Amino acid sequence: MRISLDSIHFPGASRLRTETYGELTDLAGSLRYFGQLMPIIVRRPDPEKHEEDKHEDAEGKDWVIVDGGRRFLASIYMAKTSPERYTLNQEPGEIEAIELTDERLSDPVHALALEFHANEDREEFSWKEKADYVRRVHEIFLERYDDEWDIRQTAEFLRMGQQTAYKYLSLTEDPDILNDERVSGAASFRSAHKQATIAKEHKRRARAVKVAEEVRARSDDTRFTDTEKFSMEIVYKGDCRDWIATLKDEMYEWIHWDPPYGGEQSGGAEPTHSKIDDSAPYARGLIEDMIPQLHRVLKPGRWMVIWFHPHNYWWLRNKLAGHTAQHMKGVDGVLECKHCKEPWSPFSLADVCPKSPKPRFWVNPYPFLWYKQNRVADGHEIRRFLTNAYESFLLVAKVGGSEEVEPILQVNQRQNVFVYDSLAKSERRHIMHKPPELLVEILRLISIPGEGGIDPSVGSGSLLEAAWSTGRRGFGCELSEEYWLGAIEAVKNTIEALAGLGPKAT
Repeated sequence: MRISLDSIHFPGASRLRTETYGELTDLAGSLRYFGQLMPIIVRRPDPEKHEEDKHEDAEGKDWVIVDGGRRFLASIYMAKTSPERYTLNQEPGEIEAIELTDERLSDPVHALALEFHANEDREEFSWKEKADYVRRVHEIFLERYDDEWDIRQTAEFLRMGQQTAYKYLSLTEDPDILNDERVSGAASFRSAHKQATIAKEHKRRARAVKVAEEVRARSDDTRFTDTEKFSMEIVYKGDCRDWIATLKDEMYEWIHWDPPYGGEQSGGAEPTHSKIDDSAPYARGLIEDMIPQLHRVLKPGRWMVIWFHPHNYWWLRNKLAGHTAQHMKGVDGVLECKHCKEPWSPFSLADVCPKSPKPRFWVNPYPFLWYKQNRVADGHEIRRFLTNAYESFLLVAKVGGSEEVEPILQVNQRQNVFVYDSLAKSERRHIMHKPPELLVEILRLISIPGEGGIDPSVGSGSLLEAAWSTGRRGFGCELSEEYWLGAIEAVKNTIEALAGLGPKAT
């Protein structure tokens, strides 16, 4: 059908392409010479379904453009500049169009997809327009389907990789970051994403510095609230080796430790904390130094949860069990335990070393797994691996000490796989931040309310939150000042909520 240009509403403000529609004179020349080869697609106005139809520019219009914005603008250009030079199939002030009547195809998401793919094929979208497209499609589906929709479905709908979709969403979640001149001025999406990472880092550091300055400014103890003082006593700042040396023998009923893995997560995936050594030699040295101290402060027969990287599994098990490697005499390249003389192999050294003079733990032979159900890619995937949907921890019990006590778990008859959703990146206060429900269940496995325990690497305080909120007494240590301040704040909020003083109180 032919319809009047004046009867059409073009919702420019709600379109993806807001920066440029290219050189319209070239398209106008093509329309004059070849005619309008493709009609535009229009629909009837529907203010209840489409927000753009409520705009004052839409009043009195019979049609709204769904696809063909450049053809529409080029036709207006021709009508204003040289109406006499129209081709046979297009009259001055009119344009050929097809009405879109299918309810499914008139969906706002479909309109966005039409515009995106039509322009992407013809003239490359800017990275800003692509990011806006991903964000708007994702938000429409989130509003429509609520908790039943996630980024994986958005990526599938957009026919792009999940990691790519995540990066577009993360780039547009903070308007301040998106409008940063280094980000907005980037020539490519890759460059913009890198600049956004730097801008987020500067913003987060600025917040941390502000918090630190506020704490230091109130150096007079009388100006701290009781819960702030209490929180500072709970969380020690410094090296965990110095801290644990001050604790008394057999003082605690449980231990939870998520030590550095030695995979350089701090310096790689999260450059904020590149000053913290997370190399393999440092991580293994720290664990070796801590094992005797962890054994010393734990009560006999009680449990420790220790998280580990898969490549450290057998090494960690043998260290906890008290084995020490040495070369077997007379046999090149073969190792044995220095104490029990058993060949150094994973299968023969699974049990506690019976002759080791070192502190020993009994290690549950089955690794425990946190399965990250509905895990969302966070932009740090390693392509040579399959999706990493698991993290592993060991349950180990103290053997020996002041008395022999049979270790017993508080909960049994459950599988060794803990199924919990991973936290969205925007909700994490720490690169290894784990969901509170998971930490609560782990604590219930190894302790009862009223018992005290420690976490030598508290991070941002999530384990301490889980402990105090379930009636347990948790104490810990953190090396990073930024995380230490965050942990103090987390513990303070938890204590105040329990006392009915804070915003989280129920």
